[in-house]
Amino acid sequence: MPLGKLTDPEPMFNLLGRLKKGAPKGAKGQVGKDLDYWRPVFLKNKDRERIEERFKEVYGEQPKEINIRLAFDTISENWDANLECFKGGVMVAKCGMTEEKGYYWIYYRDPYTHEVLVRDCLPVGENGQLFIQKPIDPEAPIYETEKNKYCMEPTGRLRVVIPEIAMMDPPVVGWFEVTLKSPTDIRQVSGELKTISKRAQDSNSPLYGIPMRLSRIEQDITKHIGDNLTRGPSWMVHIELQGQWASQNLLYVEKQALPLLEAEIVDEEEGTLEPWEEQPQVEQEVTHQESKTSPRLRNPEQLKDEFDRLCQHHREKKTPVYEKGFQVIAKALGVVFPDDTDRYAFAGWITGKPSGSTKKLKPYEVQAFASLMDIEVSGKQGFNQLPSATFTKEAHAALDFANALKGQKELI
Repeated sequence: MPLGKLTDPEPMFNLLGRLKKGAPKGAKGQVGKDLDYWRPVFLKNKDRERIEERFKEVYGEQPKEINIRLAFDTISENWDANLECFKGGVMVAKCGMTEEKGYYWIYYRDPYTHEVLVRDCLPVGENGQLFIQKPIDPEAPIYETEKNKYCMEPTGRLRVVIPEIAMMDPPVVGWFEVTLKSPTDIRQVSGELKTISKRAQDSNSPLYGIPMRLSRIEQDITKHIGDNLTRGPSWMVHIELQGQWASQNLLYVEKQALPLLEAEIVDEEEGTLEPWEEQPQVEQEVTHQESKTSPRLRNPEQLKDEFDRLCQHHREKKTPVYEKGFQVIAKALGVVFPDDTDRYAFAGWITGKPSGSTKKLKPYEVQAFASLMDIEVSGKQGFNQLPSATFTKEAHAALDFANALKGQKELI
């Protein structure tokens, strides 16, 4: 039988650690200074040593940028921001706000008696019923001591997957939590996630799996220091698109900005362009960075044509490949197709080879696969990389096409 909130929790993975903006607290509990890099804190579990070793191998001791993926397909499942207050490391108050509801309690524990009065936005017991009817002043102290008054503070919590850790052998499934206290950080991350989510919706792609980068970037902001306002540099948090998604985001913005006068003018009677409107075909050089098509899905034949075109380009350019590049491709294809039979069938179809083994790929074929999957085989991005969500969909559609084609040939 279901037990309410016990059997109906929010989606979650194992928490592997936290990414901190600041230095550790001082001996007397004072807040540590703001850093210009990410400080990882690894939680105790059976894989902690492996996780910490792999993180430092990829990112070093003071990373300013970390590759991330989101685990779920909606912003609210990956990110939220509320007003929170803690006492002795224990949450005593959590408050949300919407335009429709105004301020409302999500959780409240009496900081003096420790009685829980609100849980999951619902009052607990008679005292909770009385408490929840009182108006909420978000700036009022939650509790006081002889020296200080403690109020709720804006707190954003972002849950991210670090692909280099998720793809260790054996894999480690879990996420890292990023806690943000700065209103500027919260506004920026909220806006950037909304933009990325909009791009994903426009291209009919899921939000999870899109390659992103969690960065610390120096910028001038207004700060509260005591009762005074001052402006100065600080290392703020940003979420940036990577690879194909980054280039296509620029193309998307440019396309939206095009004036209507530059659109194609169609003859309403004939349905064709007038001769003076025709534009010459310009053959553009294809590179790993520039050959990326729109995240709009390619059909199987288009995918194979693109692969052949990339092979020809990299063969002519003699593009260098990391000595273990074929293993990088094999790992990435293994994410798309966990079943070896499917992986060999897809690789054999797109390369036109009977075996489909990645060990027999030519360097230019390795580069072509890397371009399609939006990964690197130069050795700079590490051994384990996740292919784009767009390629994953395209590859599965192509495998179905290849299997159907094979079935037709067998019947003939």
